[in-house]
Amino acid sequence: MRPILLSPVLAVLAACVPAPAPVAAGPVIRHAGQIYPIERMESYPEQWRVVTPTGKVACRAPTEEDCYWSLRAYLQAEANLADLG
Repeated sequence: MRPILLSPVLAVLAACVPAPAPVAAGPVIRHAGQIYPIERMESYPEQWRVVTPTGKVACRAPTEEDCYWSLRAYLQAEANLADLG
């Protein structure tokens, strides 16, 4: 297919893609003097994520305790990678 023909097709496909669902604010996790907010997708409220400065961490289950332990594991993995150099 020619590139000229592809651009209208891509424009039509891009128009059909829905915008990301809004994120609802949730509880926060306090760990080591830091505050990490928890967000959930309104389109899929069973999926919670902890927002960190380096990214978002998916929680195993939609509870504060599971988000806390997911965050701890993530932070420990980051620390281990930093130790490697």
